[in-house]
Amino acid sequence: DKAESQEICFVPGDDYRSFLMSRAGPGRPGPIVNQRGEVLGEHKGLMYYTVGQRKGLGVAAPEPLYVLRMDVANNTLVVSYADETFCGGLVANNIVWGAQAPTREPFSCAVQIRYNHTAVPAVCEPGDDDSLTVRFAQPQRAVTPGQWAVLYDAEEVILAAGLIDRSLPTASPAEDASRHGATSL
Repeated sequence: DKAESQEICFVPGDDYRSFLMSRAGPGRPGPIVNQRGEVLGEHKGLMYYTVGQRKGLGVAAPEPLYVLRMDVANNTLVVSYADETFCGGLVANNIVWGAQAPTREPFSCAVQIRYNHTAVPAVCEPGDDDSLTVRFAQPQRAVTPGQWAVLYDAEEVILAAGLIDRSLPTASPAEDASRHGATSL
């Protein structure tokens, strides 16, 4: 009977930090760094942060900072300014094919990278290893490993979906389209 929420609905008071601490213990603090590796502060434990998060970082800066990625191996939270958070695409694994028959040929599609994200035009290039490389027509923000990328056709039929493994740097959409020789929707 609880109202719709984008938070973890089963957590009392939507206090996910207390919930995680009660289940996993306190987080292990570590450095917060920018992309150049400069230490800006200390995080309370990587489990308390998400890619794209802006609030609650505890770091003073001339502009808002956003979580760019979490370096689990080094227990480091990497942050950047808004204009540095955009990605040119992603690589997804664990592909589940829908209306699109499995193919090795590049194809155009629209891709949605998280709940409430508006699907955007993209070119998809299937790999030989059950992966998809997706290049956005326009750079997108907060591409998050562990989330699903869902590919649609022009009629909003699901072509395929895959688990996001990593983001890709920005590149010129014209270069991508010509390099991949994509077919249209």
